[in-house]
Amino acid sequence: MDDALEVKDIEKVCKHDVNAVEYLLKWQSHPDISKVLEFFHFACTSEDINNLAHASMLKESMNPALPTTLGKEMSVFAARLSEQKHKISHVKIKGKFAGAIGNYNAHLSAYPNAIWPQIAREFVESRGLCFIPYVTQRDLTDSIVPRNMGEGFGHSLFAYKSALQGIAKLQLCDITHTAEPLQTVMGRYGVPESYKKLKELARGRAVTKDSIKRSLLTVRNTIRSWRMGYQCENLGALCPIEHGDSGIPFLLQRATYLVSSIPFKSFSVSTVHFPILYCEASEIKLAIWGDALTHSHFCKYACSEEVPELQDMGGPAEGGFSVAFDPLDGSSIVDTNFSVGTIFGVWPGDKLIGVTGRDQVAAAMGVYGPRTTYVLALKDYPGTHEFLLLDEGKWQHVKETTEVGEGKLFSPGNLRATFDNPDYEKLISYYVKEKYTLRYTGGMVPDVNQIIVKEKGVFTNVISPTSKAKLRLLFEVAPLGLLVEKAGGYSSDGHRSVLDKEIINLDDRTQVAYGSKNEIIRFEETLYGKSRLAAEGVTVGAAA
Repeated sequence: MDDALEVKDIEKVCKHDVNAVEYLLKWQSHPDISKVLEFFHFACTSEDINNLAHASMLKESMNPALPTTLGKEMSVFAARLSEQKHKISHVKIKGKFAGAIGNYNAHLSAYPNAIWPQIAREFVESRGLCFIPYVTQRDLTDSIVPRNMGEGFGHSLFAYKSALQGIAKLQLCDITHTAEPLQTVMGRYGVPESYKKLKELARGRAVTKDSIKRSLLTVRNTIRSWRMGYQCENLGALCPIEHGDSGIPFLLQRATYLVSSIPFKSFSVSTVHFPILYCEASEIKLAIWGDALTHSHFCKYACSEEVPELQDMGGPAEGGFSVAFDPLDGSSIVDTNFSVGTIFGVWPGDKLIGVTGRDQVAAAMGVYGPRTTYVLALKDYPGTHEFLLLDEGKWQHVKETTEVGEGKLFSPGNLRATFDNPDYEKLISYYVKEKYTLRYTGGMVPDVNQIIVKEKGVFTNVISPTSKAKLRLLFEVAPLGLLVEKAGGYSSDGHRSVLDKEIINLDDRTQVAYGSKNEIIRFEETLYGKSRLAAEGVTVGAAA
């Protein structure tokens, strides 16, 4: 209604109804509309718009109503008619017979001995009417109202005929089905526009056992999409689940729904109950993750660092996704109450081998510390986004990172490699000499997360002849690589971005560095003498 009123206000200025609608749509600047603004009214005349609009309205109005039961509807009208019959039966239909003035003067002039009030009463009541003994002179309401009764009866007759025509159009079947409970359940779980969604599902369609089953499944999935896909309070605005609600491709929307279904909060509870017995906590987390991925209906394969084997989750290969995850990164520091986390990456289809980190459609990590946070990156959406778990169980969007700048903050992993890797020792010595701030917890999730949160710094984990690679490309390095690079940072295995490394085996391992551009240049030049990112002939820091 507000839009309609605004259209009329615009029309007062532009003097053109269709043009007014065009202006309103342009001014509202919906993300989808903004891409095609100049194609509004393209090669059209107003009648092109009007005839289609009216035809669409007419077609919509001719659709049969949502299905219900015939007995219930007949009972409704029977009750209504019974009530009206009862009211009508108590209406006193009155009549008079007292002449123009109402005092029987004319009557007495002709027959002075007659008892005219009694005669008038008997005559009126003989007609089955309620006698009116007293009337005013020339009371026109006595004549005006009856003269218009025909109009009321005419409308009634028209309504009766319309009712018969409507009954003749009823679509009857032997299935008891009503849409109202489905709409009510959708409303209970906060699904927006539940009536519209249900109307699209049921209106104008035959009701059968199969259609009822499909309706129930659709409603169930709609509720699940809303509850799980919008678990983060602001995630809906970031990447809506509804088809066509944003410019994000449908596959990416489904990936977002998939990653949003991961029960980080449930994990936090399990670590509280099992802070020391890591194996028990791990088993609980794997069960929770397995259940969540199975019920997402989009996950084809899942693979955990704890059990590096493909597990079929029952989702489709085409249009579905495969998920690799480390359920508890930092297991060795759980008992010390340090921050730990969960890492996962989402790949399209049914492949987790023969792919690269750059093929991911989404990646995220849960960080369990003084705060519980959820850090998400989507392939085709800018930035890396942090969500905070609030006390009431909702997720609030608290930060978007699009740039990682320079800053003296370092987190060096696998320092034992400096014993027989002199180049790594040289790099660490540079950090110390240049008075970098040391921030290292032993947990990869918090150590990499600080680069995204503080928008500066470097994380390194380097190998040596006696200290082999420990970090898994599929479960840790590639997902974190997507998070860092979408945040505006860089990654490297010494020669290239970790997102460009092909995953040959599920257990492939690699060294890695994450950080700002200059920190990655310094890392590559110090360890290997050159960097793919550096300007020709210019060296940085420790390699100089």
